[in-house]
Amino acid sequence: MKKYDYFLRSVWAGVFITMAGVCSVAGSVHIENFSIAKILSALIFTGGIICCFLSNGILFTGSMSQIKQVLEKKMSVGNMLINWLIILFGNAVGSFITALAVNRFFTDILTLEKLSIITENKISNNMFTIFISAIICNILVCLAVWDYSVRGRKNVIAVVPVFLFIILGAEHVVANFGYFSFYILNNSTTINVSGLLTTTILAAFGNITGGLLISITGYYTDEKNK
Repeated sequence: MKKYDYFLRSVWAGVFITMAGVCSVAGSVHIENFSIAKILSALIFTGGIICCFLSNGILFTGSMSQIKQVLEKKMSVGNMLINWLIILFGNAVGSFITALAVNRFFTDILTLEKLSIITENKISNNMFTIFISAIICNILVCLAVWDYSVRGRKNVIAVVPVFLFIILGAEHVVANFGYFSFYILNNSTTINVSGLLTTTILAAFGNITGGLLISITGYYTDEKNK
């Protein structure tokens, strides 16, 4: 696949995940019952993953499955890393553009405030918590990607692991791009740049770790069962 294809498809993935993040908050923020609000938020967010599947969008978190091509010697480690950087940048661009657009017309102040609170809570976590949370997140996400894209089981049940990571509140670096974009656009006080960068870096490396763990396991399990 051409590098610009990776970029365009990753931009769209960033768009859909950010839309999903906003909608999941907007659809649940006015519900007083915490459990119902959490379940509804997770259900709505899975719509973003479905949009990524439908549009052939590429998420940085799901791109860990490219390790399969490396293990089969169809792609070099260097190429895989370059692809990851392109995809991560494309996801960030799509997320920020979407936040910028939505911020122009979205009038639910409570939702916008909640998005900023989510960001503040994320960047206030200690580094170990962010990293472990990101590992768990991408074990679940890449389980869905591996089954849907790599194994080719085009089944909506693949979104169930995504539902679980939202319920857990685990760190997903691309979803964070959306939350952080709204935080930057709507914060009238000093923006915690170091907190945003630290959380992003730790979440990215945690996502890589979790994604590689489940993808490598999936590869060798599938090979053994052939």
